[in-house]
Amino acid sequence: MDVTHSNYPPSSAFRWLKCPASVLLEPDGIERDTTAADEGTLAHRICELKLTRDVWNDNEEELEECRANLLYKEEMEFYTDEYYKFIKNFDADPIVETKLNLSKYMPGLFGTCDCIAYEAYRNELQIVDFKYGFGKVEARENPQLRFYALGALDYILKNNPDINLKDIRITTTIFQPRIHHVDSETLTYQKLNSWYKSIKPAIKKITTQQVERNTGSWCKWCDRQIHCKEYQEELSNVYINDFFSLSDDEIAQNYEKLKEIEPLIKKMREYLVKQLQNGSTVKGYKLQQVNSKSWTDKDAVTQIAKEHELVNTMSPSQAQRKLGKKQFEELLGDYVEIKPGSPKLVKEKG
Repeated sequence: MDVTHSNYPPSSAFRWLKCPASVLLEPDGIERDTTAADEGTLAHRICELKLTRDVWNDNEEELEECRANLLYKEEMEFYTDEYYKFIKNFDADPIVETKLNLSKYMPGLFGTCDCIAYEAYRNELQIVDFKYGFGKVEARENPQLRFYALGALDYILKNNPDINLKDIRITTTIFQPRIHHVDSETLTYQKLNSWYKSIKPAIKKITTQQVERNTGSWCKWCDRQIHCKEYQEELSNVYINDFFSLSDDEIAQNYEKLKEIEPLIKKMREYLVKQLQNGSTVKGYKLQQVNSKSWTDKDAVTQIAKEHELVNTMSPSQAQRKLGKKQFEELLGDYVEIKPGSPKLVKEKG
């Protein structure tokens, strides 16, 4: 398989099983800060190298490459060591960073499981997902882990066809060392299969391209928000009993919903700017170039500010508003550098 990312990433299964539109609609295409994700990828790589070193290869060269990464922090050693010790407690050699083909359960579904370990004497299959982020993730009823459990079981059965499925225990674990959170769920094979049967209707909606939209807590992480009418209606449908006498509880309830509007508006603005930059027409809006001003000689500006009783921390724009354009040019015009800034979305006149 040439692609490195699934159209239906198991890590987002909690969302697309609830709302097929979250993977069937086109994403907004807005560039997002990937620093946290890249940091997590680096920590995962360090975990993998520590778990796969042996007497023949200590992986030190690859580890030093990781430590030279700009995102590397010394604390990663402690957190990845904690994960290493947790995995090494299993009575089985761990199989790390295993690519699982899950297309048997949903066409086009695949993912990489951080750790699989089959403890034969206990007939227990361990599936562990290492999370380096700060947002707490629970193992109970976690669809990502359950998909991995299905794939890991198939993977193990290839080399152990005589496994007693009737009595097997399947334990899935979230390991989050940075927030000292370890959470596990243990399932029987029968319960895992029952869960899979229960989600088949949702899978069918996706595989048959039924663009059904359902709002919920999962919307916060969706990159289809700006195209989703249901999500935007949900945000604007704030319960108000009596406009003039809202209780504190009602204000808090409304705030919980409305606070999501601000990031949504920011995404909408970024999207419209991108569309206009790409040559599309957006009715009622245009782009306006905004220039940024900075001082070229702050010491000289500070001296002039003292002489004319100005606050010396003023920006060029603030100083111009204070002095007026003519006096500003006379006193400070020679110390201003103008650079083109980011384009601004503005309303067209008329």
